[in-house]
Formats: sequence, structure tokens, C-alpha cells
Amino acid sequence: MVDLPPLNGHKKTIAFDMDETLIHCVDDIGRQNPDIIIPIQLADADDIEYAGINIRPRVREGLIEANKHF
Repeated sequence: MVDLPPLNGHKKTIAFDMDETLIHCVDDIGRQNPDIIIPIQLADADDIEYAGINIRPRVREGLIEANKHF
């Protein structure tokens, strides 16, 4: 459950399910050429690991358009 901020005036709030809907995690960043690579430092690990993410087609355009209405 996510606590959403209160509505301001007449603006509505919209929430998107990102994982595997709008973005897709990449298993092998060396061979699958992800759109974004994010460094991850786990609390109990000395090494920094990396997560690869691909953004589904038209997501950016869709979010820009939705931003006009929400």
C-alpha cells in the first residue's frame, strides 16, 4: 500500500505499476544492452552490483502525455 499525497485543487493522482509493465529488468547487462544501468550497493555486501533496465516502447511519450492531465 502506498500513501499518496493529498489532492491539490482539481488535479488528480495517477499511479503506474512499473515492474514488468512499463519497464523490464535485464538479467545479463553485458549481453542484453539495457537502456539504463543502475548501480546497487547492498547493505551487507562489499561489492557494487548493477541492475539493467529496459524501458518499454512508448513509455516516455505516454508519461509526458499523462503528465498534462494528472
